[in-house]
Amino acid sequence: MDLQVLMDRVSVVKPPADMSEEFVNQPNEIIDEARKGSPYELEVLARHWQNLPDGLSDGLEDVFFHHLNSADPPSDPNADISDRKDEEGETETYISNESLKAFWSLYALAQTRKPLDLYSADRYAPGIIKAWPGVFKWSAFFFVSRIQIPLTSSDHNPDSAAFKRSTRNITREVISRAWVALAWSEPARKVMLDTHGVVEIAAKLWILEDDEPEEDEEEFEDGLLVRSNLLSLLSREKDHTATVDRIIEAAGENPARIARTALTRLKQAFKSPQFIKDRQDCIAIFSLIMQFCTSSRSDIRKAFLDQGAVAVAVRLLLRIASAANAADHPGHAPNSMLLVFPYIFLQAYLEATDGYDLVLQALNAGLLIAFVECSPLYKNLSDTEYLVISTTITDIVPKYMAYLPVLQTVDTALKTLGRAKQFSSLRSTKAWKDFTNLSQWTAERIVVMEYSKAMKKNNAICYNLRCTKADVRNNFRKCGQCGTVLYCSKECQVAHWKEGHKRVCMKKEDFSRVTENGNILPLRDLNYMQILSVRLARNSLPHLRDLAARDQPHVPLKDLMVLIDYTDMPPKFGVALRAKWAQKRPDLFNWPKHLFRADLEPETFTTVYGVVPHGEGKTRMVLSVVSGCIWNMDRNLESMKQDAELDTAMEAKKKEYWGL
Repeated sequence: MDLQVLMDRVSVVKPPADMSEEFVNQPNEIIDEARKGSPYELEVLARHWQNLPDGLSDGLEDVFFHHLNSADPPSDPNADISDRKDEEGETETYISNESLKAFWSLYALAQTRKPLDLYSADRYAPGIIKAWPGVFKWSAFFFVSRIQIPLTSSDHNPDSAAFKRSTRNITREVISRAWVALAWSEPARKVMLDTHGVVEIAAKLWILEDDEPEEDEEEFEDGLLVRSNLLSLLSREKDHTATVDRIIEAAGENPARIARTALTRLKQAFKSPQFIKDRQDCIAIFSLIMQFCTSSRSDIRKAFLDQGAVAVAVRLLLRIASAANAADHPGHAPNSMLLVFPYIFLQAYLEATDGYDLVLQALNAGLLIAFVECSPLYKNLSDTEYLVISTTITDIVPKYMAYLPVLQTVDTALKTLGRAKQFSSLRSTKAWKDFTNLSQWTAERIVVMEYSKAMKKNNAICYNLRCTKADVRNNFRKCGQCGTVLYCSKECQVAHWKEGHKRVCMKKEDFSRVTENGNILPLRDLNYMQILSVRLARNSLPHLRDLAARDQPHVPLKDLMVLIDYTDMPPKFGVALRAKWAQKRPDLFNWPKHLFRADLEPETFTTVYGVVPHGEGKTRMVLSVVSGCIWNMDRNLESMKQDAELDTAMEAKKKEYWGL
């Protein structure tokens, strides 16, 4: 509902009907009377001053500043609005002239349509700063008398209760909009923040919206966003952490409610039919959310993430793509900040918790679809802005494809995009290269995962180091305690137990606890990552030999282990002397069956050690043992044949992703 229409519902002092028309024809007379303090003329001026030509409207803010500074509010908030008997004995609502003048002056400031243009120039800042004490004292008075004051027993009358409710709502609108108009001036904003109670009132105006009856919510359309904009403006200063802490305290120290309120405002903003046109609202709310999450309060950040902030950010990206491409939005492309802000949030917080849950949440919400559908908009971005977007797709997501749930979700999304033939527009954008890289990495991992399943089902090797017989898995027996090692016969099992398995064997439940809570990749993901590590190492042997010659020039290759760091994309490689590495990081080898073989027969087995990300800067390890000396495998016909089969399967998978 329009602010002026709502004011018509609650205004108890109404100017003559022809006064508005008179204002259009003879504005100077109305302005002069308003300057003197006539309530009628002041109301007309407050309602219509923004429609005046620039020459006449210039300087009128001083009229409103004057009335706000010329008188103090009543000491008793209950005296603001009261019922009195008129000469005929009828009850009428009474508001003092001083309250009327102050309120209409605030209303006039709230009507400012272009606060940035009007107030941000340096020439307006001194006037705003001078007037601020009066603006604040009346705002604080109206906040107490019209917003916080409870309904009394006399308000059981439906008309009286409805009047007070409408008055409460319009007062919240007026204070919020007036403060937003003033806060665009940076010098004024600093003065506002130094005023005790400003942040607290702004926070309560924002959070108290949740307490309003549902039927009132639709009446104020962008009012919900105005107060988010106000908090965002107040939080812009360098010491924004202290301001955010004040907001949180004023909002009742309830992180879950704060997060729910902010995310609800954001969803309301991007569901609006005017979403692209009024994109600054989304930017303001997202900025406020970022300020909350970057504060020193980890409980606030956790509350936002628990309330689904990651999924909301992705849905905003999908809405941007939908609105920008819609036929009813010609020429209304979103600006770069609106497009980049969600990615800034995702880049900052996808790895903010232990594990990969938030990455999976973003993918399930449609992250890859959003990346593709927004691709026509990337041409409007600078290289730096696009880097923020691409980092999410080319760095964060691929790193977590070490975990099968993430890998399988990416695979499903790529196949969905392929079936929908959504790549025609993508091919001509700067995003195509990044998308092909993601497709390449995904295809390789999916093919390796499927190969590892087949290997696990159909192939096995005896763990007795003096046997190492290979056969179909079903022909082997498992260790009864750990269930992770296999033997071709009881004799081999007994021999292996005596030769060292007794020292490292653990119960299945203990092993599961080590992998789930420790630093080892869970078994579900480990099998495929072991095979992937061996494949990557084998395909990078020329590079690994160069590293060995540079870093370990006098060490035989058989004594080296291969290092793969999956926390970077593409993965980084290294080499290390196995004996020294084991001494340096004994905690990495709580699963020593790998090194047990490599140490006893270094010419027969090679160790490949990898680390994968696990959120919050943590990692988990992937230890792989290669049967045979890996350093010569690029010349091994069997290995070359296996790689050729995997490469063929990868090409088929990529064509499926690209809809070919």
